[in-house]
Amino acid sequence: MGTTYVEVQLDKRRRVEYTFNALSDVEDLLGHPLGVTLANVRSLSARDFRALLWGGLKAQDPDLSPEKVGDLIQAYVQKGEVMALRDLVDQALTRSGIFGRPERLEQEQADRAAAEARRRGNVDGGEAPPAPPAGVLESSSAASES
Repeated sequence: MGTTYVEVQLDKRRRVEYTFNALSDVEDLLGHPLGVTLANVRSLSARDFRALLWGGLKAQDPDLSPEKVGDLIQAYVQKGEVMALRDLVDQALTRSGIFGRPERLEQEQADRAAAEARRRGNVDGGEAPPAPPAGVLESSSAASES
């Protein structure tokens, strides 16, 4: 199995990893079931997005507050890269395995992206995907395979 987390450069290199307890803490913070939040990850409210990222970061840094996470998100907003951070949260949720096997979910995401490309008239998928924005780091699968 691959890694269950994604790394990102925020104020420092951090790991975004979702555990069952972390997601339960997100529900407690928001006051509603996670399904309500995840129903449309592409259009999260600021409050829900901050809570989700906080949940993914807190295992590595238990003293991290939601307000501090909001400050970390603001740095991405100022660089115009908040969507890359949102995609990273989505990827970390998928890798957690809590919502199903990550390989299957990642294939479903790839299939949806291909369908969207076809819908837009880009039948062959077009050019290679761009490199991730500055600050977004791929997690090291070598660390989890040892």
